[in-house]
Amino acid sequence: MVRITILILVLLNQSPDTQIHFCPLTADENLFKNFNYKPKIYQQHLKKYMKIYPQTGGQYWLTVCIPTLLYPKSHGGITLASNDPFQHPLIDPKYLTEHEDVERLVSGCKLVEKIYPSLICEMNEIDVEIDQNERWESYIRKFSITIYHPVGTYKMGREQDSTTVVTPDTRVKGVQGLRVVDASILPKIVSGNTNILLIAMAECAADLIKNGSKQL
Repeated sequence: MVRITILILVLLNQSPDTQIHFCPLTADENLFKNFNYKPKIYQQHLKKYMKIYPQTGGQYWLTVCIPTLLYPKSHGGITLASNDPFQHPLIDPKYLTEHEDVERLVSGCKLVEKIYPSLICEMNEIDVEIDQNERWESYIRKFSITIYHPVGTYKMGREQDSTTVVTPDTRVKGVQGLRVVDASILPKIVSGNTNILLIAMAECAADLIKNGSKQL
């Protein structure tokens, strides 16, 4: 079945649009603050679903399942507030401004529900009914976060392109002796974690620097 699915994706020139992170974690209310949960939600509704393992010093453990958009339609931006390098830039992420992103996250949440049907939790207690799309949308808009792999704040591309910051040989336009080699120069995000791509990109950049080349 997996091979058939992959074949269909290739024939249709498509890539997976959703990734689900399965993260086994030690948990406390500080962890859930990262997911926009207030401490009282953790204490009243979530803590009772966790297990304590004596061999870990009595810590609470759980597995967090996070549906993640790989190709969000919503695009934000970062602009300079002024020519003062010490002033914070203006950041407008524009999360979930495209409704298609919400629809795909709803589908991802429903898939997690199928994977863990016995661990749905008492979500009605926090005013979220999992069997209605509008309730899932309310949940998503309240608790969504950025997860691990942001890209594109210093877009790489042709020097003549006014939307690019970094040239194809990783040099910052208009600044002598400065290169950027990290996820920020990727014009678009890839399907999945970015680490392998960044390792390959760093190897290419190292060769460029050693060889004095201006071509990637």
